[in-house]
Amino acid sequence: MEKIIDVLKNKINGCKNVEIYSNECFTNIFVDFLEKKDYPYNIKRNSIYLTFRVENDSLSVVGYGHTYLSKYDTENDPKYKYCCMRSIISLLPKKFRKCKFKNNDILVEKIITYSNLVIKELIEYTGGYPYKKGIKE
Repeated sequence: MEKIIDVLKNKINGCKNVEIYSNECFTNIFVDFLEKKDYPYNIKRNSIYLTFRVENDSLSVVGYGHTYLSKYDTENDPKYKYCCMRSIISLLPKKFRKCKFKNNDILVEKIITYSNLVIKELIEYTGGYPYKKGIKE
């Protein structure tokens, strides 16, 4: 497990913390993109993060953080007219689909690839760390 944590921390752009939680049914891999001091209201689940669930030989995304909307989104997109936040995975054109893997190397590669796609779009949307709010006017 420590090896997987080290590989994820080093290969995912902007990753500040990786935690793995396990029980007898599944394992959750929590990839956090904010430092603890930057958590809104010091609450961990208010962070910018992705949570992957490993169950038997399948991988899925079960949790993700949110960022504040840009002024452009609230004015021009009717879906966000009365909202203040947007999920970080909604920035991507495609959602992460539940998928199978054969070994830990493939698992780690899938997590790295998806996390890097999310952080790339997030940086483009917010302008960079600490990913507070969309910058498009």
